[in-house]
Amino acid sequence: MSETKDLSLKVLVYNNHMAQRLLQMNMKNGETPSLQKLYERMGYGFGKHNNAKESAIRDLFSLKIVPTEENGAWKDIATELAAALECKPEELWPGKLRNDIPASASKKFLVNIGEPLEWLVMKS
Repeated sequence: MSETKDLSLKVLVYNNHMAQRLLQMNMKNGETPSLQKLYERMGYGFGKHNNAKESAIRDLFSLKIVPTEENGAWKDIATELAAALECKPEELWPGKLRNDIPASASKKFLVNIGEPLEWLVMKS
């Protein structure tokens, strides 16, 4: 088996509670799920550039930041996000997700995939 460096595998870790709420909201409205639609729902759509808040939303989604302040209070962006998804912050960040970032969310790794790549080819 020869080794190839043509392909790499990227694993994305994200908050599934947020992903499921986003999916439910978009399905209810007949939209394709996207963070852009969420930004628009929160009033940060085209022409209303607020990169800091959009970045915070992406970071909350990908578990790069916690939704609470050091004193345990919800961050404003977390309550805005929950309101946009028509739920309570506790529903998006239950238990440990409220104050801790899982170790798996902060690790980056690269996997070199060797040949043969039969698992990538769909056989009819």
